[in-house]
Amino acid sequence: MQELRTHSMSCVVDTINNDPEDSHYPTVLLACNGHYSKLYLTKFEFPDLYNFSTVGDKLVKDSLSLEFRLIKKDTVITFHPICDGKEIN
Repeated sequence: MQELRTHSMSCVVDTINNDPEDSHYPTVLLACNGHYSKLYLTKFEFPDLYNFSTVGDKLVKDSLSLEFRLIKKDTVITFHPICDGKEIN
């Protein structure tokens, strides 16, 4: 978690799908500064983020924080990672 906490993120949701290599893990393809990266959204780490994401939404995380903000046209939804069934702030 410490490594995740130190990185900032500002990406746009490009594609939402199930990973063809492993259909058990829904994924979101993010466009970050001209690069693409897959965000594996397991129900144990980011519950509901997959269901709330739509193409064009912005996903933001500040450095030194574990709070992820999904910025939609009309609202902002906040998520925290889950570890051992507990939300990590």
